[in-house]
Amino acid sequence: MPPYGDAPPTTATAVRPGAPLPPPATLLDAPPAPPSKPRSSFHLPSWPRIQHLFIKNALPLGFLFGLIWALLWPAPGQAVAEIVIGKTASNQKGWRIVEVINNCFVFLVSGLTLRMSDFHSLVRRGEGRGGREGREGGEEGARKEEGT
Repeated sequence: MPPYGDAPPTTATAVRPGAPLPPPATLLDAPPAPPSKPRSSFHLPSWPRIQHLFIKNALPLGFLFGLIWALLWPAPGQAVAEIVIGKTASNQKGWRIVEVINNCFVFLVSGLTLRMSDFHSLVRRGEGRGGREGREGGEEGARKEEGT
């Protein structure tokens, strides 16, 4: 009877007790391994993948580039920050024109990225008319919400 249920004996278990064992295999007896190419664990990504990565992360990469540029060469930024217009007796600081242009540019770009369908749905629901006026009809609606 086989040692483990009805399974036929394998060659490993078919050695009779007392029979001489075959000589152990050594590394010298093994056939030589076929020559293989050296494998490197580092692979450069393809150019389209790199382009896609840069396009997908353009804004953070642009900010990072600008930050590094400004930290390495602060003189142009300091010179541009000194340009001021509109300085009057009541407004001693004036307007830093480059700062104003940069802020306008940021809001222009963020506005251009909006989908027109989202804008139209906001206007149709009345949420684009200045807060409370759009929901309950102006000051009367605001008084109703406040409970006065």
